[in-house]
Amino acid sequence: MSLNEEVTRFRLWADKRLAGKLPSEEVFHFDSEWESDYPFWPDLYRAVETAVSSKDEVTTEGIELLLYVLARDNEDEVVLDILERYPSFVVEIASRARVFPDQDARWQFAVLLGRLDEADLLSPFLGDDDEYVRRRAGFALEEIRARKGSRPNKRPERNAGAASPSPSGPPPGVAHP
Repeated sequence: MSLNEEVTRFRLWADKRLAGKLPSEEVFHFDSEWESDYPFWPDLYRAVETAVSSKDEVTTEGIELLLYVLARDNEDEVVLDILERYPSFVVEIASRARVFPDQDARWQFAVLLGRLDEADLLSPFLGDDDEYVRRRAGFALEEIRARKGSRPNKRPERNAGAASPSPSGPPPGVAHP
């Protein structure tokens, strides 16, 4: 099935799941991880891979569908891993991801840009309205800097310049307990 068909199938399932209309034996998560109960993730992952690899669905609607699936896969992050294998595609859709309404897509996209060392494309995510998106973007930027060997925002060490304790006891002038 196409990405559009797979997303439609997911949305129909999600409507039932969220309305409490699935049999109890099909419900395993009762919290924010509800998407993990979806029984057809492998089919949806294949549809994502096919769409991205063939660029058949790189229309405005196709990008919206990919970002929707990315957001729903926020626990397992398999879609994130799939997208990482297509860096030119990721760069191509970064501006769309930046303004996508679901923060679960935006924070994962920030992580993805960090993995791909795309600091310039990542920077706008630092100003996101959502705190979690901003934090994940910040972590991703720090990872890029660490890989490149520059850490301009490194905090000074605590008590820098203070005498270090000697192996035989506390520093001079400090009472021994």
